[in-house]
Amino acid sequence: MNGEREEVDLSKKVRYAESVYDVEGLLGVKCWNAGECFITIVAKMGGCNDWAAYVGALPNRGVMLDGGDKLVEADPDYSVTEEEVVRYTVRRGGKMLAKDAAALFGLPERQYRR
Repeated sequence: MNGEREEVDLSKKVRYAESVYDVEGLLGVKCWNAGECFITIVAKMGGCNDWAAYVGALPNRGVMLDGGDKLVEADPDYSVTEEEVVRYTVRRGGKMLAKDAAALFGLPERQYRR
């Protein structure tokens, strides 16, 4: 192999069925409820045996998604779900640095989508 590392088949690392979060190719999900905010970090497989990780957050109450990724005002008692925050993070989250994401999810940094 001349010192080169073999690529990992990321399709074998998918950990969540699409039906769980309504997102295809999830490699990892980390969620925290931090007081007034629900925070997620999501690792998602790309189309070329690569991957990327995104971080996102939504307020716990008073907002909801409009069926897509747009936030709209909601009843003050409405609480966003983990599934909503994961979908929002995949669509609108900030991309993490490769080194940090690889350490958090235990996935190969060399296959991180740049």
